[in-house]
Parts: sequence; structure tokens; C-alpha cells
Amino acid sequence: MSINQVVTDFATLAIKNDGFMEMDRLYIQNRVLALIGTKYFVPCVPRENLPSANALVEKLVEEALENKLIENQSKDKEVLSSKLMDLLTPPTSVINALFSKIYTKSPEDATHYFYHLCCQNASVKSVTESVAPIEWKQDNAYPKCPVCFTNEGYIGNEQLPAKVQHRMIRMNLEGSSWGFYYKEHPQFLEHCLFVAEKHQPLDMKQKTLDQLLQIVEIFPHYFAGAFAFSENPNPKSSLSHAHFEGGKRGLPIEKTTFETLFSLKKYPKIIAGILKWPVSAVRMQGENRKELASALMLLLKKCHKQKLIVLPVARKNHNFFEVDCFILKACDNLELPIYYQDKQWLLRNPCEIDEAKHISAFDQSTQGKVQFKAFCESL
Repeated sequence: MSINQVVTDFATLAIKNDGFMEMDRLYIQNRVLALIGTKYFVPCVPRENLPSANALVEKLVEEALENKLIENQSKDKEVLSSKLMDLLTPPTSVINALFSKIYTKSPEDATHYFYHLCCQNASVKSVTESVAPIEWKQDNAYPKCPVCFTNEGYIGNEQLPAKVQHRMIRMNLEGSSWGFYYKEHPQFLEHCLFVAEKHQPLDMKQKTLDQLLQIVEIFPHYFAGAFAFSENPNPKSSLSHAHFEGGKRGLPIEKTTFETLFSLKKYPKIIAGILKWPVSAVRMQGENRKELASALMLLLKKCHKQKLIVLPVARKNHNFFEVDCFILKACDNLELPIYYQDKQWLLRNPCEIDEAKHISAFDQSTQGKVQFKAFCESL
């Protein structure tokens, strides 16, 4: 395929993605030619069946190398690829407008649109290996952390990879500005982050739980959880920035049933019980979002007094909100317990998480189960 055809196809794909109109074709082509250092160009007839975005960008990067516009180094190729993918991606305002329009018809179609776009522009990669968390070295870094809003469209630096094509969907959660985007290296299907605009740690108070439940009200086909909560977060890590993680429904934990039920005197309408699960886990269900958040605060406060960690995972089942709370021992090095030993052990099948039982707040012995039941019944 000639470079003329590649550039023409690239412009066609950019227009199809709704970021540009046919009137913008010359502008797109000239932007691409400048990025790859090609001085001569003969337009081709636009065609319907197009190569993938990745295939087109690879060809354009090869052309830039041949033209000696960039060095054959991973960073140079990464930055150029990101700049090209940015041209294939509509601006944030356009994406949010399209997302909102689709959402009015179907929330699932809206997330499908955004997810497909993020996969196409390489914001989401089909990579599942463990990726080391990024930590900033500068005290006054920009962006302040890896999940800040200011990463949107950022060219990158020596610590942060280029993410010029990075986009976020804006949300309002309990009166606060939030956004969501899909993780570059997903650990499960449609793995996404819900991020507060304000750079501050996640404070597990009732408003936080209200926000968590509101997410699954907005996206009932997703689950959402607070998996990165830390009492004393490193100010240079993503734990210093309030965020939840989420993804497509269908986790093994969803099929788990109650081992025993217990009542909440203050909240008689809330269904609560201990789950049949290898680590200490409680499920609470209720129709009223605010009431359920208040009931969950009882559990969090009691666990906090006993220096236990609670990781809530929320979802919506028809008219009911449902939250599974994993109760764990406090560990100094337990920043992301959902990924303990590179496995999503909290969300995997029970037979696959035996090695993580030692950080469960209560063990699975007869005595441990009696203690856990007494703990829950005292709420």
C-alpha cells in the first residue's frame, strides 16, 4: 500500500470517527504529512473498507523513520504514534456530546461507543501483564499524578508515556466533578477508572459511598469498587487521587450466595449477610441508595475502629443496589489488594484465591466463622 493511500485512508477514518467533516480532509492530510516528513503527496480516491487504525499508524511511523524525521527509538515512535492517534480521536467536547446523545437511548451503547473508540486509538491495549505503578519524582509535577484530569491530551515526559489521544467522559457525582476513562492495561473486561477532578485522597465517608452507588445507577451494566483505598497514601502515587475502578458485570462474586443473614436494627429494609467466600465478605442490598450508603457506613466505622480495611464492590440488580464488602487485615504494603500476587483474587473464582486467605480479617475455621458472625451481628 502506497503512502498516498495510507494518508488518504487515515483522513477517511478520522472523518468517520466524527471528529472532523469531509471539508476537513485537506487539513487532516497536511497535518499527517507534516508529522511524517513527507513532502510529495498525490491524493487517492477515498474507500469504504479501511485498514485498522493501528495498521495505518504503523505505516506512517515507518514513513517518518525513512524520512529521518524521528530516531528509531521507542520514545520517538511512541510520541509520534500518540500524536497520530490524537488526530483520529474527536476532541473531548465532541466525544462527551456524542456519549450523552447515545446515553439517552442506552447507557450500554454509550459505553460501547467510548470503549470502541479507546481501543481503536490505542488508549486501551490488549495487554494483561502486570504493569508497575507510576510514581512521580518531582514535588511540583505536572500532571500531579497518573490519574489526574490534566493527563488528557498530555504529550508525556520521562516518567509518563505519551497520551495525546487520552480522553475522559465527564460526570457529576453527588455535586462533584468526576470523569471516567478506560485503563490502558486492563485486568478485566472494560476495566475503567472513575476519577475525581480534584486531586485529593479517597476519603471513605458516606458521600464517597453515595458516589460509588451513583456510578452503578448511571451504568447498571457495570460494577464499581474502591480497590485503591489507603489510610496513608503515598502523595506521589495514584492513591493520592480519589478514584474508583469498574468494569463489565459478570464477576464470579456476583453468583455467590449468603452463608448466613444478619439484621441491621437501624436499617430494617436493608438485606445483609455473610457470603460464601474464602475471604471475609459481607453483602448488603437495598432499594434506597442513600439508606444503603448509611448502612455501609456502620460497617466501615466498626472496621475502622478495629483497624480493618473494607473494599466495597457495588452493582445494581434491577431495582436493588448491591454491595459486596471484603474485610481485610491492615497491611503496610497492601496498596492494591485486588491484585494480590498479580492476580485479581478478590474477583476470581473461590478455588483460585486460597493463597490470599491470610489477609482475610477472619479465617475460615469454625471459630473464625463464629467470630465473624458475632462481628456482623453487633452492627
